Amino acid sequence: MAGRERPQRRRSCRMCRKRRVKCDRKKPTCGQCTVRGEDCEYDPNFLDETKTVEELVKKSCQRKRSKLSPEEKWRKTLICSGYTTFIPITRRRMAKDSLGGLFIKCMDTIASLYQRSEHSNCVRQIHLTGQQQHSDTHSREDLIKQYEALVAATSTAWKDKESRLKDDTLACILLLVLCEHAAHILGWEKLVVAAITLVTKRLKGRINSRIQIYMFVAVYTQMIKNSVKTGKQPNALMSGWLLQVQKNTNDKECKPLCYEAIELATKAYQEAGLSHLIDSA
Repeated sequence: MAGRERPQRRRSCRMCRKRRVKCDRKKPTCGQCTVRGEDCEYDPNFLDETKTVEELVKKSCQRKRSKLSPEEKWRKTLICSGYTTFIPITRRRMAKDSLGGLFIKCMDTIASLYQRSEHSNCVRQIHLTGQQQHSDTHSREDLIKQYEALVAATSTAWKDKESRLKDDTLACILLLVLCEHAAHILGWEKLVVAAITLVTKRLKGRINSRIQIYMFVAVYTQMIKNSVKTGKQPNALMSGWLLQVQKNTNDKECKPLCYEAIELATKAYQEAGLSHLIDSA
């Protein structure tokens, strides 16, 4: 019997075999077979497992992003400012951290901000500013919107003489400093000078709340950071105003905080090699 050749077996393309779908070479639209010199396409009646897997992955990614979105967890996170970055710090991390006592002091202030509805946007802005450093939280657009609203509110409050001396105006300026420092904007030095100008004007009155005390110390801390970073001597408005705060208040908690801030300034100047600024601070 004459030998006859077996018909060559038609094999599917590699991609179609992976997807476990039917190959139909009569419809040459599959781009994966061009390498093999063959044309094929799977039957659309069969299930395309690749697309279904991709859809499931997209849905799971969207769920993870929604869990990290600021709308759900911005009240559960605190922000600690460093010299170059802003780190979200939770309560568990505060307990393990050696500097946990410093953050626990600020807990009362942030809790009081939650209770007052007019400060809710400020606290939200703090969280968005800290989360801006992390790309996986996709909060860059939200940060820009909040930043624009905060700039507009601060500019309108600055024009009014009465609203200048309110706590909200000083808090907005401090948040602008925080936001611009996190976004690597170099214009935050002017905001620090504006905050110190407000502080010197507010010295005529008395400090009545813890929020005002912490804001005074925050302005002084920003003054130290500005002097260390730029290497410039503080202006006349910056020198000696904290000592006036000690004289004008009878609060027991203000004086220890003021002395701690002065010691912090001395250490910062000595480590940075700017010991000639200690007398002016």
